[in-house]
Amino acid sequence: MNKSFRTSIFCGVIVFCFLAIPGSLPLQSQSDSRAQAVKDFMWGRIRANDVDEYRYMTDHLKDAFLHKRKFKIPHESSRLISFRFDPATIEDKGAKRFEVDVVGTWVNLNDHLIGDIAERDTFEQTPGGWRADAIKFGKEKATPLAAVEGFGSPKDYRDPLRVLKIVLRAWVDRDPNTATRYTSVDFEQGFKSRQDLQQLFIGKSSPVHIAYAIRRIASTDRDYVIFDADLYERSDPDPRLSSSRVTIHVKKFGSAWLVDTWNKEIETSNPR
Repeated sequence: MNKSFRTSIFCGVIVFCFLAIPGSLPLQSQSDSRAQAVKDFMWGRIRANDVDEYRYMTDHLKDAFLHKRKFKIPHESSRLISFRFDPATIEDKGAKRFEVDVVGTWVNLNDHLIGDIAERDTFEQTPGGWRADAIKFGKEKATPLAAVEGFGSPKDYRDPLRVLKIVLRAWVDRDPNTATRYTSVDFEQGFKSRQDLQQLFIGKSSPVHIAYAIRRIASTDRDYVIFDADLYERSDPDPRLSSSRVTIHVKKFGSAWLVDTWNKEIETSNPR
């Protein structure tokens, strides 16, 4: 065996050993594992059940979540529905820790969009992989209040707004039975069949109905109110939201307020 051949084998063995050492993963692989840890952690909070919510937390953070008095969430009666972050902004804080800025989108218990809340998340390397160890909430970008036109006070549109929220919540829940209890005969006759009417609220298997935001409340007369609303959907596994703008008319029939028209206007792709 000549000298140059032995040297080539020796160099090859050295390269193989270097690649085989767990702590010597390529930088791209390390970055990918960190980004995946962030995604797993955020999705676990979106799913929010005992299995997924705590799986990607250290014991320290899990204890803080389980005992809310130790952990201040910006909106106690709210839930996370979407998130976004740039993997390129992950910052190493030593060999076994990193931090990353994430923006989450939150809704209240009625599924109305609260807005975006920034957070700074710290992750720690554990025997089971990367786990979130701390969350520091930052600035909130709240959903603007609905523009109100033609009303003297909120009580003037309180009843039609209550009906609208019931119907929009039914849309989020894919619950046509509840929704159609608050729709007019004229509205229902605009569909070819009862099944077509129900399909408006059931939608497709994907995207998933997620939330809504009321953007405008306008009056034509005291028995007729016009609402503009954004309906938010998500196509899993993409955590971002897409939206469509609808104009909904709520009309008074006797003593009851009912949804009378529902017109889709604008489609927006992945706005947040």
